[in-house]
Amino acid sequence: MDRYTDSFNEHSESLRLKREAADRDDYSFAQANIDVGRIRKHLPAEEIDPITGKKKKQTEIEAAIQRTLDWLLMNDAAYRQAHENLMGSIRSAQTATQTALDQVMGTLQAEQSIMDEILSSAAKLTDGTRVFKDKDGKVRNEDGEIIPPELAATIEWSGQEPSYEEYLAQRQRIEELENYERELRGIETEIGEIHERGNRNDKPLTPEELERNTDRVDELEKRTREIEENAKAQLSNDTEATASNTVTASSTVQEKVPDISFGSKP
Repeated sequence: MDRYTDSFNEHSESLRLKREAADRDDYSFAQANIDVGRIRKHLPAEEIDPITGKKKKQTEIEAAIQRTLDWLLMNDAAYRQAHENLMGSIRSAQTATQTALDQVMGTLQAEQSIMDEILSSAAKLTDGTRVFKDKDGKVRNEDGEIIPPELAATIEWSGQEPSYEEYLAQRQRIEELENYERELRGIETEIGEIHERGNRNDKPLTPEELERNTDRVDELEKRTREIEENAKAQLSNDTEATASNTVTASSTVQEKVPDISFGSKP
């Protein structure tokens, strides 16, 4: 009987020692935040989610992953579609903006060439200041300032100089195109910012934000196309005006040439 008691006691003591060793190991692993597949007995109660049994830190990490753009695109079909809609609008708007910029810059170059011709044809004061005569007969410089009569009297006019109204209209056309360019550069920047926000992995846009941004990009694209059409129309008008002036000038020259038949006596 004593033998059985002694054996039982020895076995119990052995189990106790093993439990103590396991407890020490668990405590050490808990301190080092090492997961060995056993329930943590030495973690504070608040470190364990009572529902899932998972460490709260692990739960927080998993939740954070589910808040990333990559996770949403892989696991949420509706979100993925909204994101694709935004990216598609961005690509379309970027292409439209570049096309509009090319059109504006080409038209601006043509308008500046016309301005160069106007300035080279303008009358000048003795100090080289370019001047123009307005519809009321007043002489003005490029800034619109009226030249004193005694100084204007020194100008020799050929009658072929551009008027102040022609110069002013051309300057306004150039300023309008320069405003278009600045607006398009701003649109280009805004679209780039929306693209960057839409692709942030750690702070993805909400579905509502995706929709609002898509609408905004579509508005910007619509505006770029309006600017492109305006620039095209302006260039077309200039081309027609140039052709008309060329025909008029040619007709004037022909009228001044005498009709002389070859072989006849003068």
